[in-house]
Amino acid sequence: MENYKKMLITIIGIGVFLLITACSFPGNKSKIKQLPELANINTKQHHEIQSISGYPESTLFHVKTNNTYIISTRLRTYGSFNWRHYWRISAKGELLESFAIEGLHDFTLAGVLFNKTSYIDWPLTGDTHEKKYHQIINGNNIDENTLKNYFSESEDILWNKVYTNNDAREEYHLYLKKQNQWTLIISDKALFDKLQSNWPSIRQLSAKNSNQDESVSNANHKLPATKKTYSQQPLTTLDWTEVEFTLAQPTFGPVNYKGFKSEYSVKPSFMSQSGWTGRIGKGALQVLFDNQVYDFKTYMRETTPVHSEYSPKMHIYHSPPSEALTPFLLLQLNAAGSGIDRDDSEAGIYILRKVNSFNSNDQSPISQIQFKDFQIAPVIRWVTDTNGYREDWPNKFSAKDVKLPKSLKKLPAYIDFYFSPPQSIIKNSTINLIINDKTWKWENSASIYATLYFDQREMTDAIRELGSNNLTLSIKSELQEQSIKLIMAIESTERSIHLKKATLVSKSSES
Repeated sequence: MENYKKMLITIIGIGVFLLITACSFPGNKSKIKQLPELANINTKQHHEIQSISGYPESTLFHVKTNNTYIISTRLRTYGSFNWRHYWRISAKGELLESFAIEGLHDFTLAGVLFNKTSYIDWPLTGDTHEKKYHQIINGNNIDENTLKNYFSESEDILWNKVYTNNDAREEYHLYLKKQNQWTLIISDKALFDKLQSNWPSIRQLSAKNSNQDESVSNANHKLPATKKTYSQQPLTTLDWTEVEFTLAQPTFGPVNYKGFKSEYSVKPSFMSQSGWTGRIGKGALQVLFDNQVYDFKTYMRETTPVHSEYSPKMHIYHSPPSEALTPFLLLQLNAAGSGIDRDDSEAGIYILRKVNSFNSNDQSPISQIQFKDFQIAPVIRWVTDTNGYREDWPNKFSAKDVKLPKSLKKLPAYIDFYFSPPQSIIKNSTINLIINDKTWKWENSASIYATLYFDQREMTDAIRELGSNNLTLSIKSELQEQSIKLIMAIESTERSIHLKKATLVSKSSES
């Protein structure tokens, strides 16, 4: 009898295991491999999906004054570059424009990017030019009454704590708005200690998710009284929602879990008693949009030993409903984080939307990229246009004359490639690259990996001046003593215009 009970328990255990396995590995397991990735789903004639380049870890804003959305991303850079890219999306999910900038700028809910010498109000005006402050005032040279007068005359006040001299000394920056101009007051801590009441810092109005913001109040810093609350600011931060599933709850918003195929297991090291334990593989998902269902496969993590929690490391955002149905859906496939090894080409931000009204047959007036005077032809890796479309080339694609594919309908914004310089210019294992009178160095490297960025306003002006539609973007190599100079230009059959604002936004050595 005892043996019978043990055998029954064993049979029940095996049955439970098989049931869990059947749920985790459905009969269509082999079909998961055949599913398209999100970027390649067949959206038929009523919908379209578009990917946006840049790191998928991003911040999303709504601009109330013009009812548009802004996605703030950090560029995929190899070296110590500090470039950010901003994408503006219409209420219908159309990519309207993009904007990239180098340097430390605080993106605020006031719709302004600030730094120590200038500001940019592109989120509100669409103007990408840096604007000078109306005044830059040394706060240590003004008394408390003068400071209060500045406050009383200002329409809006923001502040930020800035570290200088390698973080050895801290400054406080006050940004005061009056008649659509901003004044910067730079102060030390002593002046701030004289001020009364609390005011939210620029760090709380910056490009961070709300759960990463710093505290509003600080007992040590008494700041000027608030003139605008969060609700009065022209921008608001929108929250991404993380998608997770269990076998008991296989639906999360518009996304359904359909199956999982394990590829390998992960567990803590022998020396560590903590850490994530589970399996990594491909998951089958369905996304429901505008009464249509689309199946795709993606990276998936299964938490063990429970075998019932699944995470595709995906975040979503629904646009506010317009009439009966939401006009677009944003899906963010993350790339960074513990245990995440999603393929770099799959990671990114995707817009699923109804087919736009613009003419999809429109094509960029630049039809090809031409690499000139390179001793060894460069290897092009990818090109992104100003609408966010990214085209990846085959591995080790040797580039001379590169025809731009029809998927890149707008002007090229980024070109990522690498090349090997001649040994004759390498001195002390150092290679110098010059672009528009700015120099970058590669050390202990046999190849130069580079991502170029092209100023869209400059390109548009050059195209208008050339007055042609079948143009070439040329990248010419010119050998100099211990250096390589790259010269970028837009060319017609008759003449060319040098792109003086083209620059390097990312660099790395051969891995």
